[in-house]
Amino acid sequence: MPHYVIYLADDVVPLILGDFDADSDVDLIDFQWFQTCYTGPDTVDPLGQGCAALDFDADQDIDRSDLAAFYEAAAPPG
Repeated sequence: MPHYVIYLADDVVPLILGDFDADSDVDLIDFQWFQTCYTGPDTVDPLGQGCAALDFDADQDIDRSDLAAFYEAAAPPG
């Protein structure tokens, strides 16, 4: 009999804005990805895969307003 994986709602980690690597914190590793995903304002290009976690204002770009929100969400060291 084959084994099937059943995902329960408790198994799914909620999207934390700014947490690109889904490790439940916003830190320098996520900032590295912020720099990669940065598009500037009013871009027409689609966001790269995973970059939606860095689009704080849901306007389909990663820009200065998202950077300000990223700083607010960033966890202090330690």
